[in-house]
This record gives sequence, structure tokens and C-alpha cells, in this order.
Amino acid sequence: MKMVRLLWHDYRYFPYERGLAKREARALFGRAPQEDPDGLALQGACECEDAPSRLTYFKAALAGQVLVVPDQAKLEATGNGNGSAWEPARQPIPSLHRQCTRYSAHGLHEYRGKFNPQVVRAIGNLLRLEPGAWVLDPFCGSGTTLLEAAHIGWNGLGVDINPLAVLIANAKIAAFNASPDEFDRECEALAKRHDAAVDGLDCQEHLPEHGYLQKWFPLPVLRKLNAILHAITSTRPAPLQDVFRVILSDIIRDVSFQDHADLRIRRRKDPAQDYPAVELFLETLRAKVASVVRARKHIQPKEGAIQYAIFGDTRDIYSVTWPVTARRRFQAFDAAITSPPYATAMPYLDTQRLSLAILGLIESRELRHGEKRLIGNREIQDNERLYLEEELRTNAAQLPENASRFCRHLLALADDPKHGFRRRNVPALTYKYLADMGSMFASTHRVIKAGGGYALLVGRNSTTLKGKQVLIDTPALLADVAQSRGWRLEETLTFETYHRYDVHQSNSIREEALIILRAN
Repeated sequence: MKMVRLLWHDYRYFPYERGLAKREARALFGRAPQEDPDGLALQGACECEDAPSRLTYFKAALAGQVLVVPDQAKLEATGNGNGSAWEPARQPIPSLHRQCTRYSAHGLHEYRGKFNPQVVRAIGNLLRLEPGAWVLDPFCGSGTTLLEAAHIGWNGLGVDINPLAVLIANAKIAAFNASPDEFDRECEALAKRHDAAVDGLDCQEHLPEHGYLQKWFPLPVLRKLNAILHAITSTRPAPLQDVFRVILSDIIRDVSFQDHADLRIRRRKDPAQDYPAVELFLETLRAKVASVVRARKHIQPKEGAIQYAIFGDTRDIYSVTWPVTARRRFQAFDAAITSPPYATAMPYLDTQRLSLAILGLIESRELRHGEKRLIGNREIQDNERLYLEEELRTNAAQLPENASRFCRHLLALADDPKHGFRRRNVPALTYKYLADMGSMFASTHRVIKAGGGYALLVGRNSTTLKGKQVLIDTPALLADVAQSRGWRLEETLTFETYHRYDVHQSNSIREEALIILRAN
């Protein structure tokens, strides 16, 4: 009987990664793997012919004399820090120094709180998603799930209410789908024309919100940014314009008066009167284009599959306008994969306000209103808090009893004159978050096939009320809310987390949970 050996990478794994590796091996090969000195071993033929190439956490699969390098290992071998010049002819099995999460177009733009792309592929294997499956990401953010869908061959549609997130997600897909030669050529053409007639351009021509931007950038930097944006408009094909605009957005905070280390609105203590915006942009541009081109040497876009991010509110999925190509081809999604926001979430629009303004995605006066529309936001006035507290007491959103009781417990603890407005707001904001997530669960249930899976990776956090730390067990609360909205809880897996950028470092817990639901 043939034996298949799955070989571990040389880098250190988190325990949850080894656990996921065993689970996906069982899902793909149809039987439980056994421990092997260098990885895992399975007896017998594969139930899934392409199982070895679909593995996430192994550098190679050996079946007798046949060697298969999984697509994920190929992608990670192209990432910075892994040599990035892996050539199968010289080295059949890639030797990775560390796990890479910014391979291909994943590193096109930093995005706070995004999740590990390896988890997306592993979840797809656990859910037994085949190439061609339709996958929804209700909180697509910067497009981690969508780009993995492009690598794997799923049809992926994502929804987000943050316009910058939607732009980044679609730019990642456009970058991966671009012809490598054309991508390289347009990159170099842009580099040559970036500084043409800088002084002759009207500084406001390509910079909306000019008055607002002058408060946050030196005038010489605004001239440079304007020249870069002007040069980008000559890029062809048009989708690459958004790719280059997103790469420019990724350096914006570095060349502004904003304190780079602070996610809130805070100026540098010693701002300069000029920054090397052009040099930084060109260096970043070439590095990010090279990353995508390297990935394309080993992984090609899958013919016929589409991936697209849409601006919309996932609490009302039927209000979302799907692309025409998608509407013609599917009736319901096979599964959903996402990393949702937390209660009192990161201030995404505040953090990204300079990019939003530079790219003309939202006016500065609309930032506060836009932030309030996000699920899990922290923006609330006293009158809104009082209204929500009354809804909390009567459970107007009809949350399950455990969730409702927890919110009432928070309300009792928050009733302390020593608390500032942030702590007083916690019960109302937590209740609103759970009510909004309830709307999302009910909405997405309507577009997932019966029996379809929904995987959410979300963490626990905590708050301090009356001098005591209070755990907010978000995974357990969301599981209860989901079950009250038509979903069945299949299982919950606990993960140790990678370090994430978080404005609430002191209240974060280095642990996340993977919730797997099924549509009834």
C-alpha cells in the first residue's frame, strides 16, 4: 500500500498550526494521518487527486518517488525573508526560514487587524471547498480571503463598508491578475514620469480636500504626491492605476505630520518641513511589484474564477449590488470565511483618514459619520448611549439570553461615578455590536446554501470596570448570537495569535478562536 509523507517546514509552528495541518490532511486525504519524524504520514491512495498541492502547512508531499510542492509553499518561497529566489530546478523543495504572510499581493498595503492568509486556505480545506466554489467574506477588509480565493481558484465576493478597504482588496486582485511583463513595464514607466512638471502642476488638481491636507502634510510633500497621482493617470491598463494608488496610500503616514506609531489623530512631536515622498514611493513600488511578479512565476490566476470586493453593508446583504458577472453565475454561496470586527473595534477610518482624503474616497467632514456606520465602532454620544442602554434593558434586539445577561452585567459594573466616558460606554457599545452582528448573521444566512459553512476567526478581549478585569468572550457570544439567527455551531477551535497592531494592547488577549457554523 502506497505511503504519502507530508514534510514539515523548517521554521517553528504554533501548536494550532500543527493541529490545523492534521485536520486538513484528514479532510483532503480522507483518513487520519500518523506522526512521522519529519511530518505526517498516510497510508493508501488519495481520495482527492490534487490533495498534495492544496496543503497549507507542509513544504512537500512524497508518494514513493513522486514529489509535490504545495502551492502554499511555492507562494511563501517567493516572499521576502525566504530568499525570494527559489528555483525548483536547482532546489526541488523550498527551504523557508520563516512563515511568510505578505507573499504575492498580500503586502500591497498594510491593514490593521487583518488575519493570517494561511488560515484562509486551511479553512477552505476543512470546509472541503473545491476550486470553483463560491465564497463570501462579509467583512473583507483589505482582501485576504479574496486574494487567497484568486490563488486557489475559488470565486470570491467580499463586502466592506470602508471604501479604502474595498479599493485595497480590488487592487490586490488586479495586481495578481495583471500580466507580469506588463506590470513590470508600467511600474518602470511610472518611475520615469513621476516627477514630470512637478512645479508646473496645480497642487490641487489631483488632491481633493486640499485645505485639510495642508494641515497634515508639508507643502513640498503635497506637490510630490500630486505629481505622483498625476503620473499614475497615464497608466494602462486602467486597473493598474488603482494598484499604484494603493501603493502610494501605503506610504502616506510616513510622509505626513501624523505620528506614525499612533493610530489616532496625533501629530509628530518634531515634524520636518519635507519628506522624501518620491524616493519612498518608488522604492516601495518596485518592491511590491516584484513580490507579485515572483509569485506569478509559480501560481497563475485560475481561468473563469472571479474575485471582487463591493462597498456595502453586510447587515443588509440584499442591498449589496453584486457584479453582473457574478449575478449570472450563482444562486448562493458555498461558504463564508471572515475575520470580523470586535466590540469597540479599531478606529479604521481615523487610522486611514489621510489615505481616504488623498485618494478622494471620503470627505474629512464625513469621517465621523462614516466611522459610526462601522460595526463595533466606538463613536457614541451620551444621548445614543442612554437610548442603547434602554434597548439593552429590554433586549429590543432579541439577543439570546447569555448575551443579553452579559450586557446587563456590564451595565451594572459600569454604573460607577469614577468611570470616564469610555468605560461608561462599554455596555451600550457591546450590546450594539452584538445586535449588529445578529443582523449580519441573519442577513448572510439567506445567501449561504443549506449546509454551507461559515468560518469566523475572532479574538477575546477584556475591559476594566470597577477596578476589575472583565473578559469579553467574543467567540462564545457570537456563537450564541449566530445560533439564534439560524446557524448551527459545528465547533470552536482556540488559536494562539500572532502579534497584531491594536489600539487596545493592554486589553487584548493573545488568543483567538475559529468558529465554524453551518447553515440550517
